[in-house]
Amino acid sequence: MKLRSFLGVVLLCWTSPWPQATAQTSQRVFLAADSSLLAGATHRFFFGDHWRTAWAMPIEVPLIDPQSAHSTFTPMHVEAPNLLPEELRVSFAGWIVRDQVSAFHPFATLIALPFAERLAVGTPPYSLAAERDSSTGRFILGYASPAQSYRSLTTDEVLIFTEANPRQRVDDVEYLKARLLDLFLGNAKRSRADWRWKLSKDSLQSMWKPMPADFDAAFSQFDGVIPALAALSVNQIEHVGKSFGSVEKLSSHNRALDRRLLGALTKQTWDSLSHWMQSVLTDAVIDSLIGQSRRLLTEQDQQYLSGILKARSRHLAEAANDYYRLMSESVEIYGTDQNDDVTVKRIGRHVLAVEMHQAGPPKREARRRDFGEINRAAGPLTYSRTFSDDYTSDVRIFLLGGDDVAVVEGESNNTFTVVVNGGTGRDTLLDRARSKSILGALGRLGRISAGPTIFDDTGVHDESVSLSNALLQNGNEEESTAKDWGSGTGFAPWLDVNPDDGLFVGGGPTWTRFGYRYAPYRSHLAILGGLATSTGRYRIDVSAAFHDWFDGARIRFQLHASQLDLSNYFGLGNETPFSLSSERVKFYKSDQQQVYVKTAVDFSSHRNLAVEISGLIKLVDNNPRPASFLSIQNPPFAHATLTFAAVSLHSRWDSRNDDYFPTTGALVDIELARVPGILDNPNSFTRLKCEARNFFTLPPYESILALRLAGEQLWGAHPFFESAFIGGNGSLRGFERQRFAGDASFTINAELRTHLATATVLVPLWMGSTVFAESGRVFLATESSSRWHGAAGAGCWISAIKKEYVLALSIARSEDQTAFYASLGFPF
Repeated sequence: MKLRSFLGVVLLCWTSPWPQATAQTSQRVFLAADSSLLAGATHRFFFGDHWRTAWAMPIEVPLIDPQSAHSTFTPMHVEAPNLLPEELRVSFAGWIVRDQVSAFHPFATLIALPFAERLAVGTPPYSLAAERDSSTGRFILGYASPAQSYRSLTTDEVLIFTEANPRQRVDDVEYLKARLLDLFLGNAKRSRADWRWKLSKDSLQSMWKPMPADFDAAFSQFDGVIPALAALSVNQIEHVGKSFGSVEKLSSHNRALDRRLLGALTKQTWDSLSHWMQSVLTDAVIDSLIGQSRRLLTEQDQQYLSGILKARSRHLAEAANDYYRLMSESVEIYGTDQNDDVTVKRIGRHVLAVEMHQAGPPKREARRRDFGEINRAAGPLTYSRTFSDDYTSDVRIFLLGGDDVAVVEGESNNTFTVVVNGGTGRDTLLDRARSKSILGALGRLGRISAGPTIFDDTGVHDESVSLSNALLQNGNEEESTAKDWGSGTGFAPWLDVNPDDGLFVGGGPTWTRFGYRYAPYRSHLAILGGLATSTGRYRIDVSAAFHDWFDGARIRFQLHASQLDLSNYFGLGNETPFSLSSERVKFYKSDQQQVYVKTAVDFSSHRNLAVEISGLIKLVDNNPRPASFLSIQNPPFAHATLTFAAVSLHSRWDSRNDDYFPTTGALVDIELARVPGILDNPNSFTRLKCEARNFFTLPPYESILALRLAGEQLWGAHPFFESAFIGGNGSLRGFERQRFAGDASFTINAELRTHLATATVLVPLWMGSTVFAESGRVFLATESSSRWHGAAGAGCWISAIKKEYVLALSIARSEDQTAFYASLGFPF
């Protein structure tokens, strides 16, 4: 019955295909953009009201000849789905993507054109028109634009011209005005492909004027339950309301081009332009401009849009300031393929000045350039700007081709990071800034500087590089497409179901900073917490990683506090007894809390190899219940608090093709730790842990065979809670966590993961099955045992949206019990 009700709701939401003309006059027709986007109240609640009424409103438009050479015609329904971000187009069912087109106003570009005209933002001319499909006889609604009487180029073509010739430039002030208009109208879908450029010449230089091609994503309305949830994780979804919301999300789609073209504009230019636009876009002007589109808007929509735009106009200067801060955090400056000379001056601690000139003729003949002097005159000025660390932390200069010279001079305590990328050609860097640099015995490891200079050059024939105060990076590495500027936030979930904890659920926020040639990030911070529902015990992890403290190394810190590290105690040995009835009354449960602080230095000498040196201080508090097995056995430190320290060396080889859904590759982990007899620890001991995983894809059903071998060995007297344990989802399923304890342990795991089906139910889904067999044992010096403990089971897995977003379910049967497990991700 519930299934029929659900299907009924879906059928009510499903309507007819593309609309037809409701009436036709001579050479004119009445057409609606898409009346199938109308929906009932239930559908609107979940998927949003959007602009559904506007899509269903008939508009009288001229009928044009498809064979006409005097205009071009773009069908509206062909372009509409592309308005949605790619994450949504690939993450949801086709009918949902089709339905969410209603979040965009069908006539947004035509409504926006009067605003562009009032602000003198050049745009190609557009008009609504219809065309008859010769194959079906249907009328198609779309945009008609007359054939251009002038030459316009694409963004990529213009960048080629400006890189080749310093006398050709982009009009960056006009470009900023167009981008602020995008913010004002809420047009988040602008990209480098959505611009045309028109050439304007004078006696001194040629200036390329920007023309935004359309405003299709302006005034977007992402209301409704599902769009609101999607907006939390999809960066380019931003509901256009009276406030600007997230300027970062509104501008993200065109950010790379903005960084390329707006690097020369000062705060004063941004402020004056945004205030001028505010003075133009008064309430009366907005009412008038909206009134010019009254045939495209219902009276209610006119009032609604006017109210939104009036409020946004009042906050435009604030939004521009937010965007300036975002753009100024890391500034990019581009030279040309000609010879460029750039001078960087570190002025005091908080100011940086950059000037770039087109190179002039040589001052004198010389067979080579001398350090400390540029042997050619300065040509025309092509760039000049002064930066303050109130807004800017690093400046990146890309000199592209040519034989370029870069001079860095000034104070030693300047806070700016300066990157000079020489590109191709025979380039020279003169670093006279007295930067505080420490070059250790491990090459570039140990560089610490308040404001370092990084010279990154792809040329192999450079004449001279003065490295007294600079860090040289070889730019011959493959260019990374990862984000290398700005910052981001996120949420990391914790979810696990197992016999020891019941449901363990939690998570927490993450913060990430990106930087030049820091992959995958420059620094990362995560604060996670979780609770086990069956025991009421907690786990908290605070971790931070920094790639920018030392070159070639990553520094990691971790604060860990948990009541779940030692969940059970069954005694020492490979044949300790187990009683299910005793387990049910929590007889084997231990009451322990661990807190430790760990610091690690991670060296990545190869993309697959990482070597880490770490140290930690751990506090362990044991307080078992009087009637528990641990309290009765009473091993050393069973009722004590112990503080000890450890140092370790950890190496990791990882050639897997994916961290979360590996199908090929291998992982080898080796860790050697030494715990000295200091603090509260009376004895020293050593631990060696090894683990190897391998993954194979087996035809014909894309099955994945996952294999794991793991072992641990301890030497020396150690506390019971530091024993080599096996049992639980992380080592041997079907057994309680820490089921067996000894001086050494060994486990072997094999799991076959088979992809069975792919479906789309709201979102793309991948489903599969698993079968597994596992075995392991521990070794104890005082025990002679040859017994191996085995477990086998099966399960299923499901991935949603992306294949690596895995929920794995399994049931394992062992000699002790049958256990159910659920986790985000596979066990290994």
